[in-house]
Amino acid sequence: MINKFLRQAILVLVVVLAVPVGSNTYAPFYIIDGNSMLPAFHPGDMVLVHHYPLPKIDDWAGKVIVFFDQASGRIIIHRVVAIDGQYLKTKGDNNGAVDAFEPLGQDILGIVYAKIRL
Repeated sequence: MINKFLRQAILVLVVVLAVPVGSNTYAPFYIIDGNSMLPAFHPGDMVLVHHYPLPKIDDWAGKVIVFFDQASGRIIIHRVVAIDGQYLKTKGDNNGAVDAFEPLGQDILGIVYAKIRL
């Protein structure tokens, strides 16, 4: 039990100290706090996020992104299911319908490139 906790603490420390250098950002990770992305991401999972430069929008279908939902004022982590011009249609893997809010480029905080189950 203590060994598992110690391993997780060291892993979190390494991520917090090492990732900002490689990701060019001050917020290189987010913690999942809901069930909308089950089974891929569970509450408490840490996701590592690539911020800038982002790949061109045409390549985002199927990728999990982090964006600011202006309607709710929340940060959302959902998958891009379609691209409609400059708008992205997103959906939580565990949700029945696409999100009402369609993020634009300025709403995107990054693309998830890895997860750590804590």
